[in-house]
Amino acid sequence: EALLHAICTHLRLAIERAELVESYVQTQKLQQSLQLAREIQMGLLPQKFPAFPNRPEIDVFATVKPALDVGGDLYDFFLRDDDHLCFVIGDVSDKGIPAALFMAVVRTAFRISAMATQKSIDVAVRTVNEFIAGNNDSQMFVTMLAGIMDLRTGTIEYVDGGHEPPFIVRRTNAVETVEMDACIALGVMPEATYHT
Repeated sequence: EALLHAICTHLRLAIERAELVESYVQTQKLQQSLQLAREIQMGLLPQKFPAFPNRPEIDVFATVKPALDVGGDLYDFFLRDDDHLCFVIGDVSDKGIPAALFMAVVRTAFRISAMATQKSIDVAVRTVNEFIAGNNDSQMFVTMLAGIMDLRTGTIEYVDGGHEPPFIVRRTNAVETVEMDACIALGVMPEATYHT
C-alpha cells in the first residue's frame, strides 16, 4: 500500500509537471501569434519617415502604440495625385485582436475608397461607412477624421466621423482646436451623412 501510494504521488507530480509544460508551451505559442499579429498590423501602417523624401514641402510623422499587443488605432496618409495628400486618423471601439482586425478592414476600405474617387473626401467616408455598417455583425464602430490637403494652397478639406477634434499648432506655438460639425462614428448607421 505504501509503495502504491508513493508511485501515485510520483505519477501525480509527473502529470502536474506535464500540464504545466503544456500550459507554458501554449502560452508561448499565443505570445508568438500575438507578436506576429502585431508585426502584420504595424506593417499595414506607414512607418517609413520621411514619408516623401522627394517632396521637401511635405513633412509627415505618425506612430501607434496599442494598449495591448494589437489594437484598433489607425492612421494612413498617401498622395492621391501630385497635388493632394490624403490622410486619416481613426480609433476602433474595442481593444485587442477584434479591434485590430476591424482596423485593418477600415484602413484598407478607406484607402481603396479615397483612391477610387477623385471627388470630395466626404464621398470616400460615406462609402466606407456604408461598407462597414452593412457588414458589421460584431456591432463595432470606428471614429475617424479624414482629409485631403491641397499641397499647392495648403487648404485642407476634412470630414469628422465622430472623432475628437484635432489641434493646429501655429508657427508661434499657439494651439487651436479645429471647429468641427459633429457627425456619427462609422459603422453605426449605413445611411449616415458626412460633410466636409
